[in-house]
Formats: sequence, structure tokens, C-alpha cells
Amino acid sequence: MEGTKVGPNDNSVSPIGATYRSPPCRTTGTRPVQSAPNSYFRVAVVAGVLLPIATVPYLFARRRISGLQHRCEELEWKLSVMERQLSFSVSESSSIRAEQAKMRATMRDMMEETDGMQQDVMQRVAEQSQANQVMQSDLHKLLEETKQIRTRFSTLRAVGVSLADVAAFMHEMELQMGLQSGKNTDSRGIERLRLLALRMQDLVQKERENIQVSALHFLV
Repeated sequence: MEGTKVGPNDNSVSPIGATYRSPPCRTTGTRPVQSAPNSYFRVAVVAGVLLPIATVPYLFARRRISGLQHRCEELEWKLSVMERQLSFSVSESSSIRAEQAKMRATMRDMMEETDGMQQDVMQRVAEQSQANQVMQSDLHKLLEETKQIRTRFSTLRAVGVSLADVAAFMHEMELQMGLQSGKNTDSRGIERLRLLALRMQDLVQKERENIQVSALHFLV
């Protein structure tokens, strides 16, 4: 496939399927904000990790329940055989009935245990599903807040760069017009503008690092 042709004043367009990154602005020096698909990829990774954790207890309990049901069927078959033998062994009817009562009691206990395990598994699955939904909701909110904060930090960084440009321009104009004075070298606040621009850029960098650390702690 061929790429799209553009004019001489347009940005270059890469072929279809390639990742396009706009060049940084020369006047402001800002960096491009990280794209949203990377954030949604993290959500997909978290969901892929949590889903097996939620299903492993259910599969283990289901396997055990299947074994109990198999034992119940086996006991029921033995019980039917013993009932047929009652007609041939009247003398042994008491012992057979006692054994039959024991087996029925055992079956009732096993069925109650099976029902309890099923309810426990269903409750755990529901709790895990609810916890996953809450975690996904919190992660979505964190990603939205991070996106908004990055937007504000980009604006703040652009303002800091603009202040630095203004300070450089004022300093250049002072040099050209001979307005500098040996007694008061910062009478027009040029140095203060430079310091303010530097502080704004440092603040943006520190806050960006704090956001990355907070996101890593949340994922862990």
C-alpha cells in the first residue's frame, strides 16, 4: 500500500500501520503527551491478570464437586443393589437397613457439603467480580485524572518556556539598546523571569515523576 502524499508545508505522513509522532515544537520545546491507547493497554493487562485469579478457585471447587457427585452416584447404585438383595435375605434385613440408613445419611451430608461449596464458590466469584469492577473503575478514574494533569502540566511547561523566551528577548533588547546598568542588573525583572521559568519546568518534571510512581504503586 502507498502512503498519502502531502504538500510541502504539511507534516510528513508515514505509511498505513506505522506510528506517527509529531515533531516537537521548536518555539516552545514541549514534548508530545503520551497517547491514550497505552493507558487502555494497561487496563487490558490488569484485566488479563485478574481474570485467571478469579477463575482458578472456581475450577478447583468444580473439580471437587464433580468427584463428590460421582461418589454419590456410586453410593446410590450400591443402595439399589442392596435393596434388590433384601428380597433374598430377609434375615439380613436389619443390618442392610442400618447400612442403608448410614449410606443415606452420608449421601445427605455429602449433598449438603456440595451445596455449601457451590454457594461458597458463587459468593467468592461474585465478590471477586465486584472487586475487579471497583478496581477497574478506580484505574479508569486514575487514568482520566492523569490525562487531565498531563494536559495542565503541558500548558504549564509551555508557559515556562514562553517566559524563558520573553526573558531572553528582553535581555537581547537590553544588550542592543545599551539599557543594562552596572548598579541594578535586574531592574526589569529579566532574571526573575528566567528563575520563574526554570522553577515551572522543574515543577512539571517532578510532578510527572510522582504521577508515574503513583501509577506503578496502584498497579502493584
